[in-house]
Amino acid sequence: MDKKKVYAVFSVMVVGLLAISGFVIYSGINVHPSISMFGTNHNSAILASNLHHYSKFPKASVTSSTYVLLVHGYNIENTTESDIWYQGVNMEQQIANAGYIVGVVSYYGEFTVNYSNGYKYTNNSFDGTIDTPIEQIAAALADAIYSISANENITLDIIAHSMGGLVVLYMLENYVFPNVNLQNFITLGTPFNGSYLAKIASFISIKYSGYQAEELSPGSAFLTELQTNVDNFTSAYPNTVFEVYIGTFDPWWGGYVFNSQNDGAVSYNSATYLGFSYVYEYPVLHCPTLDHLVDHGISYFEDQNIVNGILLNLSGTNY
Repeated sequence: MDKKKVYAVFSVMVVGLLAISGFVIYSGINVHPSISMFGTNHNSAILASNLHHYSKFPKASVTSSTYVLLVHGYNIENTTESDIWYQGVNMEQQIANAGYIVGVVSYYGEFTVNYSNGYKYTNNSFDGTIDTPIEQIAAALADAIYSISANENITLDIIAHSMGGLVVLYMLENYVFPNVNLQNFITLGTPFNGSYLAKIASFISIKYSGYQAEELSPGSAFLTELQTNVDNFTSAYPNTVFEVYIGTFDPWWGGYVFNSQNDGAVSYNSATYLGFSYVYEYPVLHCPTLDHLVDHGISYFEDQNIVNGILLNLSGTNY
């Protein structure tokens, strides 16, 4: 291998390591904690009214019946990643200003949803870490949605970044909510077929990356199940519009890692692997951490055009 190739491979490995330390890139590690989850029958959607322990959660006090939930992605530091919705152009604030009740989900530590109308949902029996299976996070999210829909009909939109999109899709494949009109499911850089950067990162990770990272790796049992059961989602939510946003900045390491356009962590092919109602491409990076590794790069959370597009989606307009 000549010196240029050696330098390129080494540089890609360094980027992977930096990105892991910056909480956004997924690596695999061979651990198998026991998985305890609601709904093991994956051949059909499960009615939310049949889920366990819903009665113990408080019902929301609300003044409107239109909600937007924001679901964050993976964080290797085991600390809240939900702050990302307030960064850059402050997506949370702009959506709230448009008249929606916005709920920011956090699933490391206690499972919480902080709503823009002042209500806070807390599941203090949940203690999320990077070892918490995505399936369990999905069940906790189902509990949270039931808490605001048990006593009234609501309209709901869900916007998810990265691994958050896998959390949401798993929930939608396995749970349905009789009082919920799910209008839009919007993903930002979600790796529905995994991230090939994990193949590199798994060899150079200097810290334990958790069971979630294994589930995010291409070819994992979790992703295989998710892909197999996608018809559960489309049959249970036939009127939901599925919008995929994917970055195509294609940074300097992209050509060494991905087989298509990419946002530096997730490829176009992976983000669109399960199909979509609409797909939107923007020359952005996966997260603000990667901005510092390129010249003139911005992420989904710093591009006002993306927020403008999402607001159109929420209003029922596709472009």
